Amino acid sequence: MGFVNREEELVVLEKLYKEEAFQFVVLYGRRRVGKTRLVQEFIEGKPAIYFLADSISESEQLKNLGREVGEFLNDPRKWGQS
Repeated sequence: MGFVNREEELVVLEKLYKEEAFQFVVLYGRRRVGKTRLVQEFIEGKPAIYFLADSISESEQLKNLGREVGEFLNDPRKWGQS
């Protein structure tokens, strides 16, 4: 399926990404309207961590996030392991 009708949003995200100052962007909206796909398209080719929380416990979520961050930073420690 193609990625359509989100060019304006991508332009805004790119503009914010290029700013020198810290930016915090909140994406919200109804289910199944393309928020996740928008983020995935935006981070394509950029140094980024994409982490999608699911319905497992909070401690498991944190372990998984720590592992993703460790891999991104090439940190040899075993993040998220007891």
